[in-house]
Amino acid sequence: MTAAAGCHDTVRIMGKRTSDAGGGTARESREAREKRLAEALRANLKRRKSQARGRVVPGEPPPEKT
Repeated sequence: MTAAAGCHDTVRIMGKRTSDAGGGTARESREAREKRLAEALRANLKRRKSQARGRVVPGEPPPEKT
């Protein structure tokens, strides 16, 4: 049995594809994922900025913005 055949057997047995396991449509799942990723990116950016501010040495000019 190939991996692809095993996947089809699982879909037939379980009745749903893994992307539909959340109960919503694929579009809703994708939108929810994009929202989670956007929130994670914002949190990561805030954390990195906080770390950068903590590394500034008094008396030295701040690093160049890019």
